Amino acid sequence: MRPRVRRAMIRAQTKTKQQQEGTSDTRKGRKKEEKFQIDCDSLILVNMLLVKCSCAWPYLSSLSQIKELLRGVDFQIRQVYREANGVADGLANQAVRTKNSSMFHGALCAFQ
Repeated sequence: MRPRVRRAMIRAQTKTKQQQEGTSDTRKGRKKEEKFQIDCDSLILVNMLLVKCSCAWPYLSSLSQIKELLRGVDFQIRQVYREANGVADGLANQAVRTKNSSMFHGALCAFQ
């Protein structure tokens, strides 16, 4: 599974878990309705999630998992250019180059 798809799935799982536990910010006694914002640099993935185009067989399983995780979640998905999402693009490229899992804490160095 591609790193960007995996990150989107993890974000959706976290959001769903928080909603099931009923944890939400309250201000002045009212529940704050949150809309989950997803930024993706793949226009094709955005269109597949918004059901604007069909999905190729190799990606059907991953796409159905993402849709299942997002079911019942109030979300908005949009396409951003790679240049605007430089840190995520650098991390994805690093993961492809090293082919191992890494966890980063704090400041990140510049990726080449």
